[in-house]
Amino acid sequence: MLVTIFNKQKTVHDNKLSIQQFNKMDTYGAGTLFSNNVEKYFNLPMFNEIHATEQKGGKAITTVNMHKTVPFMQSIGLNEQGNELGNWIRASIYKSATELGIPYKPGVDTFYFSRAWANRIWKGTKGDTHIHGGACHMTSIFYYEVPENSSELIFINSPYKECEGVPLNKLKKNKTHTIKPSPGMLVSHNPFIPHAVGEHNNELPRTCFVFDICFYNLPLPKNTNE
Repeated sequence: MLVTIFNKQKTVHDNKLSIQQFNKMDTYGAGTLFSNNVEKYFNLPMFNEIHATEQKGGKAITTVNMHKTVPFMQSIGLNEQGNELGNWIRASIYKSATELGIPYKPGVDTFYFSRAWANRIWKGTKGDTHIHGGACHMTSIFYYEVPENSSELIFINSPYKECEGVPLNKLKKNKTHTIKPSPGMLVSHNPFIPHAVGEHNNELPRTCFVFDICFYNLPLPKNTNE
């Protein structure tokens, strides 16, 4: 589903999101083999030393800087042949790229993950404004665990240099657009749109998988946010 944000004001970036929904989370949730793989992954001893630079206020684990040495898709089984969720994510990425107008040629220009990682945050944690920049054509976020009162995804209609490092409560309300995630939601967007993570208000963690996606044969996008 294509969603237009800030449609009543001039934007300084691409103002479209693509939102897809995986409807079989009951087969991947708590107590399943997949869930056990996710828990084993986040309990790897090396992650005890990871300090999440964008997350503040509470406990957080991000594996963004370990995507090459500890590839999470392989670790949790997302890239196994026949994994329904992994296959759905890949198919939905193509669908989202079409909705967002990325000029790839279906059947010709396949994609690869320039980065793929997992984030988990606990109560009291929120995330600073950031962008993913020119290293990819599209960023996609898959929400795996989303308890009640979970953190929200916040997009900001400002040049990044004006909102970088600004606390969430200092951002102008009319310059933000909030998405309330649900389990199984995949949100895809232009990598230059500034976005942040609202405060997480549940003792249970929120877990998401993040993908920076590049299409072969296509030039990388230029900064649309300045």
